[in-house]
Amino acid sequence: GTMQTYILRVGEIVDTESFLSPIFVEGDEEDMSASEDGSHIFRRSVLESFRSGLNPYQDILPVQKNIFKLHTKWLGLAFKKRTVHSAYLDAEARLRKNLVYYGYLMYLLVMLANYLFGYINYIIMMSRCANLKEDCLTAFGEGTYDAYNDVKNKDWKNSVDYITLINYSAFRMTPGCAGVLLALLVLGCVSHWLIHRSKAVKNKKWALVVVWLVYVLALIIMVLNTMIFAKRPDVIDTSWPGGLSFTAIILGTLLIFFTGVPSTLNLVWWLLAIGLVCGFGITLLIEDEALQIQEEAIAPLLASPFFVSIAFLSISYGIILLIGSYLRDISSRKRFLQLVLMINQQEQIIR
Repeated sequence: GTMQTYILRVGEIVDTESFLSPIFVEGDEEDMSASEDGSHIFRRSVLESFRSGLNPYQDILPVQKNIFKLHTKWLGLAFKKRTVHSAYLDAEARLRKNLVYYGYLMYLLVMLANYLFGYINYIIMMSRCANLKEDCLTAFGEGTYDAYNDVKNKDWKNSVDYITLINYSAFRMTPGCAGVLLALLVLGCVSHWLIHRSKAVKNKKWALVVVWLVYVLALIIMVLNTMIFAKRPDVIDTSWPGGLSFTAIILGTLLIFFTGVPSTLNLVWWLLAIGLVCGFGITLLIEDEALQIQEEAIAPLLASPFFVSIAFLSISYGIILLIGSYLRDISSRKRFLQLVLMINQQEQIIR
């Protein structure tokens, strides 16, 4: 009965190759159509399948929605059987093994580009302060104008040191923070390589957990560096909202597109990121209210609207990424379930 059902679903059987799923047939369609002994068989079986209203590639298409619901739970985020769920994570980890290295490389390139942004931003701000004093104070605060007064008699375009560079970059990465992040990247690459290389680790899903932990640690390190270790007094500098936004957006994007981590872990990461950004930011804004009254400074006044805008941007961007990650995760699980059901059906036919 199972054999007859499979034959009816696939279509008219002309030869053995005509009812095999394309993923089990060696070579692509062009190779098969070009062969002397199998070209007419392949073409005729495909035409017969289309004429009968059947899809010859049905076995590699995602399963239908009702079948998917029978085998999953939690809105499709997990398979009901642990063995199937574990096999899916193992397949995802193996499939995206090299993608993780590209993610680390992209992170390194972005952090290096952060220095270039700092230099360009420094040139623009100093040029603006040289021409418009009031506009410089209103837009950047007293700290930038005081910095211009210190270098206006020097060749400030060609004499930029490291501290000045990071003061005007999107993320103020001190030498200590740079060393810690570099060590974390090396540790992430080595651990990822060892997991996939080791024969003792049969299920490679632990590689997904490790890369997720690397991104969590990078998030915590960068937020703490922005708000505590490398933060300058608010009287002279209010660039910390930009550092928080830079951290959340860059790491969150790389996590979703360059790791293969399931959407549940992406959700946990973004909840942690939003909690850290809003928690530190709101606490500091409350302190700045008192500082603004005592010091009568302009800089703390600029921080409030800046932080509100970047918080809204980060949360909106995170929601968009999470929705896309969820939909992509569901599609991937549907394709995997279709493959599992197909293999199970073929095993029953063989028996």
